[in-house]
Amino acid sequence: MLDLKAKLAAAGLVSAADVAAAERQAKPRPRDNPRDNPRDNQAPRPTGPKGHDPKASPNRAPNQAQHRAPNQAQHRAPNQAQHRAQHQAPNKARPLLDVAALQRANSNGEVNKGEAYDAIRRAVEAHRLDPAHGIPGEHATPFHFSTATGQLSRLTLEPQAHTALTEGQAGLIAFMSHHGLAHCVVPRPLAESVHQLFPLWLRVLKDHPGAGQTAPRPSPTSPTSPLAPASEPSQTSPVSEPGEPGEPSEPTSAA
Repeated sequence: MLDLKAKLAAAGLVSAADVAAAERQAKPRPRDNPRDNPRDNQAPRPTGPKGHDPKASPNRAPNQAQHRAPNQAQHRAPNQAQHRAQHQAPNKARPLLDVAALQRANSNGEVNKGEAYDAIRRAVEAHRLDPAHGIPGEHATPFHFSTATGQLSRLTLEPQAHTALTEGQAGLIAFMSHHGLAHCVVPRPLAESVHQLFPLWLRVLKDHPGAGQTAPRPSPTSPTSPLAPASEPSQTSPVSEPGEPGEPSEPTSAA
């Protein structure tokens, strides 16, 4: 039985050369020798997690991490410093005594003495450098000063408060305690604020032109009240006002 190629050749549709060429193409191609292709002999390249090739660049990842770490630290440090500065700046700039608020207490521009007394007393209790109570230590020394009425008084101060007062870092002021007019040592900014409200209350403050002022004595012909003291200063005039307790001549440091 003739196959299809023989039938086509017998019918004259294809030539013998075409049949021979078709037979050559139909023969199976011999398998390639593995030695002829070097790529087939290579073992598969090991890969790390997620396709990472450890042979590609073994030191690349640590170097990148080391490069990122200083940059991140440099960016983090200014941000943290700026964050702290924004939160600490208001606390540092806050005055020990809000003089402007006390001066705006009354519509007529005068200081509300009751509110000023309370505000100064609270500031003194929070920031005074000499203790209000207790027995002075063995190194404490007396510090003499003159009151607004010209009388001599004294405070017994510990060495730290005494040094701050003599060097100008602190001032000696009068303030209205719960028991009357008293004296204490406070930081210089607080002493200067008290002077803005009651000039005669600033008794000692180094290099301050308004420290140590005394109230002028009233003339003999002017009517005075038996309860009128000479120690209570006014905001606009150093003349004392009636109705306030007198300033004691003995040393006072009670709160």
